[in-house]
Amino acid sequence: IYGAVVARLGQLQILMHRSYAKKTASEVLQKKRFKPMRGRLLDRQGRVLGVSVEVPSIFISRRETELTPERLVGQIARIVSGVDERDLIRRFKGSANFIWVKRQVANEEIQELRRLRLKGVGVQMEPKRRYPFGEVAGELIGTVGIDGDGASGLERQLNPLLQGKEEVHVVLRDALGKVFAEQEGAGVTPGWNWGH
Repeated sequence: IYGAVVARLGQLQILMHRSYAKKTASEVLQKKRFKPMRGRLLDRQGRVLGVSVEVPSIFISRRETELTPERLVGQIARIVSGVDERDLIRRFKGSANFIWVKRQVANEEIQELRRLRLKGVGVQMEPKRRYPFGEVAGELIGTVGIDGDGASGLERQLNPLLQGKEEVHVVLRDALGKVFAEQEGAGVTPGWNWGH
């Protein structure tokens, strides 16, 4: 028996060291991306045609939850409108730790959800594009997708200028997925304001 234990330890430490080290590094050492606030679109008089505002989005950190997927998703779905319970349970049972529940949610739903104090359910602020003049010149101004990238019109054409430069932090996470050390990058570069 002693010989078998020694042989197995040798196999793990010598032969399988690289694969376990790589797996551990990928779980512990991760990159965290920070998108800057998108620049404003202005007309000749300096009036705002397109501006980004911070809105809440709901996510689940699977490693931090204490309830079964069905119970947790059921409680969320009672409060947050438009949640596809079956799809969310399917994604919850997958391999990803970070799962979007719903993006760009109304503040009222966030307040109700926070009252439940569900472990592993969090809120992250994200930019959402607003157009103060509504549909006026909508085809020219264009649109921005949910991830903040220009999808059409000037928003798409000027995307490299308006989106700015994101920042990447290297983070170290513990076994539960909580950050215990973080190396900050150079800082986000906000998007340019564009107009005449």
